[in-house]
Amino acid sequence: WRSANSQRTYRVPGFPTNLMISPPSGSCDRLMVTWTTPSNTGGLPLKYKVYRDDTLIHSIRSITTTTLSGLTANTQYTVRVVAFNDLGNGGEVAGMGRTRPQAPVVSDITPTNSTQLSVTFSTSPPL
Repeated sequence: WRSANSQRTYRVPGFPTNLMISPPSGSCDRLMVTWTTPSNTGGLPLKYKVYRDDTLIHSIRSITTTTLSGLTANTQYTVRVVAFNDLGNGGEVAGMGRTRPQAPVVSDITPTNSTQLSVTFSTSPPL
């Protein structure tokens, strides 16, 4: 539509670009998601919806980065970012990211004699 005061045409925004999904260093339960603002913003304040596996996780204004937390270690997730403004949804970009594996947990250290040591590792969380 056109504003009577400015004679500007407003539209839904274009597609976000340069989607990057990566686990932060030292974390096995989070993914960092970043993207670039669409070249066509539609002329209105821009917002974003961030989905993980088709579930809306965040609805944010202006910023182009977010963190998905509470995820399962060593698991692949589909992430979508939808640009929108007051006129509706615009373009979307999607990609996949995998969380880091969980570091092994030492569950038992047993000396077998004075020169040998037995160590048991587990990749599951301790009980």
